[in-house]
Amino acid sequence: MTAEPETLYGADDLTHLEGLDAVRKRPGMYIGSTDSRGVGHLVNEILDNSTDEGVAGHATKVEVTLHADGSVQVDDDGRGIPTDVHARSGISGVELVLTRLHAGGKFGGSGYKTSGGLHGVGASAVNALSRRFDVTVRRAGKVHAMSFRHGVPGIFDGDGPEAPFTPGPGLQVVGAMKRGHRTGTSIRYWHDPRYFETGAALDHDAVRAKLRNTAFLVPGVSYTLQDRTGEQPSEERFHYPNGLTDMVDFLAPAGDRPVSGTLLVTGEGTYRENAADANGVMQSNVQRRAEIEVAFRWGTGYERTVECFTNTIRNAHGGTHRKGFERALARTLAEAVRNTRGLLKAKEDAPTLDDVLEGMTAVVHVRVPEPQFTSQTKDELSTAGVTKVVQGLIEQHVKSWLDDRKTKTEARTVLQKIVDAARVRLTQKQQKDAARRKTALEGASMPPKLVDCRATGVDRSELFIVEGDSALGCFTGDTMVALASGVSRSFADLADDWQRGVTHFGYTTNKAGRVVVAPLVEPRLTKRDAPLVRVTLDNGESVRCTPDHLFRLRDGSYRRADALEPGDSLMPLYRSLSSKAAGQKLQGYERVWMNDKNEWVYTHYLADAWNLRHGRDSAVNGNVRHHIDIDKRNNDPRNIQRMTWADHSALHAAMMGEHVQAGWREWFENGGREFKSAMLTAQWQDPAFREACLARLFALNESPAFRAKIEKAFQEWYNALGDDQRRAYAERMRERQARYWSDPAHRAAAAERVRRYFTDPARREQWRERSVRQWQDSELRTWRSRMTIEQFADPAERDRQRNAVLAWHEDNPEFGERHSRLMKQRLADPTTGHLAKVQAGRARYVANVPRAERVSRQQDGRRLAALRRLAPMLALEDGELASAYESERLSSARTGLRFERLLKHYDGDYARLRESAALVNHQVVSVEPLDETADVYDLTVEGYHNFALEAGVFVHNSARVARTSEYQALLPIRGKILNVQKANLQQVLDNAECAAIVQVLGAGSGRTFDLSAMRYGRVLIMADADVDGAHIRTLLITLFARYMRPLIEAGRLYAAMPPLHKITTKGRNPETIFTYTQVEMEATVHKLEKVGKQIVTPIPRFKGLGEMDADELWETTMNPATRSVRRITLDDVDAAERILDLLMGEKVEPRRNWLIDSADLVDRDAIDA
Repeated sequence: MTAEPETLYGADDLTHLEGLDAVRKRPGMYIGSTDSRGVGHLVNEILDNSTDEGVAGHATKVEVTLHADGSVQVDDDGRGIPTDVHARSGISGVELVLTRLHAGGKFGGSGYKTSGGLHGVGASAVNALSRRFDVTVRRAGKVHAMSFRHGVPGIFDGDGPEAPFTPGPGLQVVGAMKRGHRTGTSIRYWHDPRYFETGAALDHDAVRAKLRNTAFLVPGVSYTLQDRTGEQPSEERFHYPNGLTDMVDFLAPAGDRPVSGTLLVTGEGTYRENAADANGVMQSNVQRRAEIEVAFRWGTGYERTVECFTNTIRNAHGGTHRKGFERALARTLAEAVRNTRGLLKAKEDAPTLDDVLEGMTAVVHVRVPEPQFTSQTKDELSTAGVTKVVQGLIEQHVKSWLDDRKTKTEARTVLQKIVDAARVRLTQKQQKDAARRKTALEGASMPPKLVDCRATGVDRSELFIVEGDSALGCFTGDTMVALASGVSRSFADLADDWQRGVTHFGYTTNKAGRVVVAPLVEPRLTKRDAPLVRVTLDNGESVRCTPDHLFRLRDGSYRRADALEPGDSLMPLYRSLSSKAAGQKLQGYERVWMNDKNEWVYTHYLADAWNLRHGRDSAVNGNVRHHIDIDKRNNDPRNIQRMTWADHSALHAAMMGEHVQAGWREWFENGGREFKSAMLTAQWQDPAFREACLARLFALNESPAFRAKIEKAFQEWYNALGDDQRRAYAERMRERQARYWSDPAHRAAAAERVRRYFTDPARREQWRERSVRQWQDSELRTWRSRMTIEQFADPAERDRQRNAVLAWHEDNPEFGERHSRLMKQRLADPTTGHLAKVQAGRARYVANVPRAERVSRQQDGRRLAALRRLAPMLALEDGELASAYESERLSSARTGLRFERLLKHYDGDYARLRESAALVNHQVVSVEPLDETADVYDLTVEGYHNFALEAGVFVHNSARVARTSEYQALLPIRGKILNVQKANLQQVLDNAECAAIVQVLGAGSGRTFDLSAMRYGRVLIMADADVDGAHIRTLLITLFARYMRPLIEAGRLYAAMPPLHKITTKGRNPETIFTYTQVEMEATVHKLEKVGKQIVTPIPRFKGLGEMDADELWETTMNPATRSVRRITLDDVDAAERILDLLMGEKVEPRRNWLIDSADLVDRDAIDA
């Protein structure tokens, strides 16, 4: 037996709370919380009692007054609280209701058929937590009054809660009702802040929302809110005769266009439950009757709004009535989707509840005799029998709606929306699955034009959405790039190597045309299925690229591929191997022709120069450039090392023995394989052997068993492949198909089959009838119109149209001749000013370019033209060369460089002159558009903007990416994206640019947007500083506001502010200033001139981001230390929704009126036009 503890626990330690003490001790148990929500709940408890009178048909007006002293008053014109004495308690009905817990007219069944009250606690709880509580009852021709402090009846000597209070008798008659006045109850109370958290206050907006919702639910009652707390008293009246239909229209999101009419379902049903009788004895299977009223509709948006109420009390967490509503919709509509032809494709999953509810606005209101809730705050209905009643009524009504001929078209539209929502959900799921933060090695699932950053941390990373996608197409993946390592790699191989962290060095040229070795940065896939042209050169090589790619001409300028003409001279890359027999010092080393100096330079000297410039090597290490791997052709700078003569000689002596042994070993090992390979090659070169093998193969192919065996073997082989192997196989098949269709004979045969098909009169008639039927569909015509607009927004499509126009001009030369005559007339006409513009341009050139540079440009141009003129004559002897050249010069270019002056440039050496003429350029033979499309690639050469192809020409590269690749990513978009305010979510995801943004951000869209899944810490919109750029920014902001709003609310969306002008001063220490408006530019120029500084004119105006140098773009727009950006905020959601719908929506008239009304607000000085 254990000893008793020193402190005993007995009956004296038990506490019994009398009356309302329990409420004051634990207020949260009765009003839900003690913060501002609890203060608001006090109003609801009193208001619900007045509403119950209106629901029962005894009240038509309810008025709530918010007084300046913090008190709240609720008046109604109902029957009034009973004032007679309650027999059992011996006190008046008023005092009983307001001082005793679980007292009221909602238990016995005679007072109210249905009511919002459940426990009979509400009004007495408010009384218990009030410093003063006044009640006035107008009933039976008399006016009764009574006051309380903390639930204790008494009399206040004065106004307000601070007046002296004396506990006293109960209800008092204070007068007679005036003639014509209605009965009713008036309650005014002052809550006691001591029972609430510090700072807890009444939310006036919450009171207003409560009154509005209740007015919707009780159409027969008018609610008024008088607010006397401000300097100017205000009054609002809420009365909605159409009830829930009006509420659905009110709750629908701004700008959400209805897809269906509002479906109103009313009815009643019975259910059974266990309940206590009047004596408190539990009875089973008590029958109850529930009244149901539901209104709902679908809209074009994606947000769902489902509000639930029980006996006018809002159930924030729904409950059994919502469960019945959603279950009925999910079951009925999913079944309808499955049974309606043309909606679901094969193997598509049926829609889920989320798909059904997308874009829905609904109100569910049930009236139940004795509702059960999960808590005193009534946030969730728990009466189980209500589910079945609601479900049955909704299913019956929706089925009738689906079958009704009058609403069948509307129903079909809703079903299609549900199917679209299901497809969008699956698309977003796939995007989220693929949206993990990628490193450079893991980025295969992202859009190819994304230039991602290396950082894996979200907080630091930034995504720039950049205007302009037209310059992102370049060369096909099989285009070979000339590398300093002596090997050639295709663009596709270079991109793969870059992803693995391997960097290659290539050839580039400076402004003068001198060849330099430089690293090739970020080879990458830039566009899929791009249109192509083929450029054929006079050296027999051809290049496939996009029409807009720039080739470097021999004079250093650039020209688009589709603008090149036969005979155009391109900047060449010439390489050769040195030979001692030809007089060179070294044997077998690569040399590169310097286009500026007309001389050969060893490539490993260029690689060594790169090492010296970048500090990788030093001249103090010696004068010998050593190839580390002993491969004379591998001139990658990382393979070149400076050594002294002594160290270099000792190294080669030590390596000689090992080299000889390795050579013999390799010869013996490869001898057997070489012999066998030679035998097989000779066998297949025999036509008879090949014919016999083909005949045997054809014979086997006739056997069904053989074909089945081959098919089975192929399936087993293909299924055993890994992902990389399957991609490689698919690539090989694409290459074979490309080779097949590149044969003109194959294309001609296919064209003939197509021609025969479409020249068949029966077939043509079938297609004509089908087209007529299709174009009768208004939705198809609208879609085609939108697609045409998007099609012509694509620069490639515009290029195709431009090429068609050029072809027309070639077929109609008389138009060009007429145009030429008109231009000459305009130049000759002094009134047009065209000649003055040309003269002004020449004057600017003379003023801004130093004379020495102008002379040098002119001399170089004349020399290059002379070399090109001489190149076709190089087969002649030296003695014949001069006369042939002079004859050609006098006939075609009399002012050209004479032969004697040309020869003098090369010190009279005919051999050097011939070599320079032979290597002066590559010429374009032809440019032809191709019918095919392909994925295209590009790369960057920092600082030089060009690189060499294996075909022997230099081409432009992507402008140097002005970013920090560690944490800044770029996503180029093609101009103006879809206006999402006029589109649904499926159309948004179908749009390539919008889908790319959603995919890259990796957080989904619409209701599934998850801010925590964002792949980047900040998103910056970078568009031009002109009107078009502002439009693009607006379209992008609309996309984020409508489908990714949490991004804006979190303050993570920014707009870059690129400059509009660049002002540069003259002198030894020039100063550069960027300005952002015309007014700012003019003011800055005036300020500089005032202090005596000269301005370089004309002042450049940036029409687009592409006109800025990389350094300028970095300094003004992308450098976090110096850039200017504007954070996009969303302070007032409702106001933002309204203005977006006004400016970006489909209704033109309100937008026009707004623009007209707002014209006076425009700051005309800020307009840059």
